[in-house]
Amino acid sequence: MPVLHYINADPSSGKYLEKDDESGAGIEWKIRYLCLRQLDISRIRSLPDEGQTPYDLDLILSPDTISGYGYHISRVRKRPRWQLKNQLAQEVNREAGKLGEDFISKLDGVPGVTIFDDFRSANKVNAGVTTPEQSNVKTNSSQNAE
Repeated sequence: MPVLHYINADPSSGKYLEKDDESGAGIEWKIRYLCLRQLDISRIRSLPDEGQTPYDLDLILSPDTISGYGYHISRVRKRPRWQLKNQLAQEVNREAGKLGEDFISKLDGVPGVTIFDDFRSANKVNAGVTTPEQSNVKTNSSQNAE
């Protein structure tokens, strides 16, 4: 899944080394891909307050040194820093969209890969729920590969 990586945040605390205020100034960022296990996704879903979604938070992920795999996940901020400035939010969304298109083009046609228009659709398929949204799901398999 694509994530926003705050390049200039303290890697151990997730906080900013310099100006750590509500202005959103001085954010250095990069869109990266992160592979999560279902357990990690479940942990992330448990972090928001009532009325929030995981997309409404800033999180810090660090390697889980106890189990040796996966991540220790904790909430750093109740509101994502990158959303504090409209111009920055637009830039992040634009870059994430471009990167997503590039990623999809690499996977298009790969046997056994399912591409979802919306990440949340994957949860419904994994749960065995059939919904109208699945009409936007494209599955590549050896049977339908051209």
